[in-house]
Amino acid sequence: MYIAGRWSNRNLSRLELVVAIFAISVFFAVFSVYMLKVFAKVERVAVNTTVNNINVVLTSKLVEAIVKNDYSDIETVLDQNPYLLIGGKQVADLKDESAINFSARTNVYAGAIDSDRLDNVVKGNWYYDPVKKHLIYMIKNTEMFDSTLEGPERIHFRIEIEFEDLNNNATYESHVDKLIGASLKPVTSYTWTN
Repeated sequence: MYIAGRWSNRNLSRLELVVAIFAISVFFAVFSVYMLKVFAKVERVAVNTTVNNINVVLTSKLVEAIVKNDYSDIETVLDQNPYLLIGGKQVADLKDESAINFSARTNVYAGAIDSDRLDNVVKGNWYYDPVKKHLIYMIKNTEMFDSTLEGPERIHFRIEIEFEDLNNNATYESHVDKLIGASLKPVTSYTWTN
């Protein structure tokens, strides 16, 4: 009892206070770096999951068209917004980030946008450029991401079809060429570092 009473009434010396603050600062710095890596990994997984989901839907639509021997819908599917294939809904107001549901913040579709005007867009969202036909993901955790694109950190994806070019014109024609598959591919190279 005497020892507990003695320590409970004792004030910290300046040296002990400095050591305690230093220890807490080091712990906070290590924890912050670790959390940045965790957030980047979560974002990477969310992006990869979305791309995989779009690829599964693309494959199923192509298989359905091949089985039915109806290739008229294939060009429509290949020209549309890939995010809409997985039932993506546009969030009404993305200017105010607090309007977005917290559970969906890493995978929100924000609608069509000109990819040359990406200055005021909310990070962590998907956008579609109807002119270039690119699905764009704006990176939220930019510390662990590297890309060859200038400007805000982002990834551009595009639907690419694989086909046997029977007439050697380098373009897919459903009534002539043999369709092999289609998938969402990145337009430029990027890496997640962690």
